[in-house]
Amino acid sequence: MIAAATEQGFYQAELAGLVFRVSPIVLILIGITFLRRKQPSRIMFGMQLSAGIWLALALANPLLLASGRGLFSSNKVDNLDRLRTYLSIADITWNLETLSFLFFAILFLVYCRQSVSKDSLV
Repeated sequence: MIAAATEQGFYQAELAGLVFRVSPIVLILIGITFLRRKQPSRIMFGMQLSAGIWLALALANPLLLASGRGLFSSNKVDNLDRLRTYLSIADITWNLETLSFLFFAILFLVYCRQSVSKDSLV
């Protein structure tokens, strides 16, 4: 949880955290894009696609969760339903982001294995 003295400071800290979390994925996506231009293949396309989905989910996760933070009121029954919705959204987006990273990692390992096997033949 981010603590800030002002509302503007809170949003600036949230933005800095988002940029910090997303920047490695952006760098991976840029690297995969340049590598795909040099060596086009189905695996490179899959890696680029999975990195793009991973980036989209990494951006969507905090945005979806931020929209639910202000929904809580003084009514306990409504709060419980809203909390369940908030937690289910958090769980679904986290799981999808993890699966997209796992898919990218598997494709990366397949690409590395193919790259090593091609180099050993030369």
